[in-house]
Amino acid sequence: MAKKKQEQEEVKDEHVMAVLDKRTNKTAVVSKMNENDGSIEVVSPDKKNNPDYLKLDKTTPLALFFSNFKNQYDNPSSFSFFLVPLVLLEKTLNAVVQIRKGEDPGTDGKKLVENSELNDEGRIAKLARRYKFDEHQLPWKDLNALGIDKQLLFENRAMGELLKGKITSTAFPISKEVNGERKEMGEACFICVKDESGKVQLRTLSRLDTPQFEQSAYKGVFSDAEKDQLRETGTLGAIKEMKDSFNGKVCNCYVSFHEPTNRIITMPVDAIKIPDYIYGKRLDDTQKQTLASGGQIPINDIQRKNDTMLSGVAFVDAASRDITFKQSDEKLRISETILGAKVTPEQKKILENHGMVFIENMRNPRTKQLFSDDVRFSNKSNNLLIGKNAREYKPQLTEGKEKKAQQKTARHVAPFKAKTSKSKLSIG
Repeated sequence: MAKKKQEQEEVKDEHVMAVLDKRTNKTAVVSKMNENDGSIEVVSPDKKNNPDYLKLDKTTPLALFFSNFKNQYDNPSSFSFFLVPLVLLEKTLNAVVQIRKGEDPGTDGKKLVENSELNDEGRIAKLARRYKFDEHQLPWKDLNALGIDKQLLFENRAMGELLKGKITSTAFPISKEVNGERKEMGEACFICVKDESGKVQLRTLSRLDTPQFEQSAYKGVFSDAEKDQLRETGTLGAIKEMKDSFNGKVCNCYVSFHEPTNRIITMPVDAIKIPDYIYGKRLDDTQKQTLASGGQIPINDIQRKNDTMLSGVAFVDAASRDITFKQSDEKLRISETILGAKVTPEQKKILENHGMVFIENMRNPRTKQLFSDDVRFSNKSNNLLIGKNAREYKPQLTEGKEKKAQQKTARHVAPFKAKTSKSKLSIG
């Protein structure tokens, strides 16, 4: 029984690489692939050709093949590639062709294509837009050597940070095996970066006992006012010529203070593009320039998906390698509508104090049907609660400053567990 279940799981995980020729809308399946020169052989996607399909899985590295594929053929952009579960091959390719013809494959068909289409680096395009790395690309050997495993990262919500190329916000207890014995080595945060060859490398940021800007090596680097700025806001609020934290090159950098490790983190100014919008609010040229120069800009009255409102400031954060938004107004504010239903001033006042009200003619975002029910917002995370969840909700007691301070310290400590001539390619 167990063997049969294992075989079923293996079949379920079996993938193939399909190809679409965008000039003819013909599809095929890769039968042979040479990653060293980027050449491929294909067969038609008929069930009779199943034995000839090249079987892959989701962790198969494809970056080298795609890099060489661009050099092998003179028309690489004429093709789209898809890493498809074998059991879904027919449905997926039908949806691919429908989309190419301008037809609607339906919600399920669109999802099949989105979940399988590869970018020009051989990664699932949908995930690559959100994550800098795929899970299998992470340097697991180095992480495991320090006592860090996948479960620990997931439990502390650090996996997403590593995949996005960010520094983990939690400092983990680390250890290393020395002469057959496990030696404790304090705490550290991690970030993954690509070296010049494109290999993903682990950078370990051990936690310092005192802020790095107070240490002798940084004497004269920051003024007292700049130190206060870093300590109070987490960012310098300006650009400074310093060494890039991860490649050592001296350049104009954004500067942040990473409180979990007590370290100064720098990022070159050309490593980030200032966006046109933040939370749907369009930025004018002055706001963009302020951000680009390391300053903060106010962003007010942002409507969230749960129909609450928030305001705060946005700035470039070298530690998160992104634009960071910091909420300045902790008081719950409700928008004029909840799920499309108008809220009266009286209801709004009750809701903003985390009370419960009955609201009519709300619209279910999935079914689009109207409904009426009890509504309230949780007093800790401001989550929207409806119906039974609202009626049975028990507000949590407000925590004192002492307990909050303990929690702030506790987030540093996680539970410890151990070119040649180009060829032409066509499908038809």
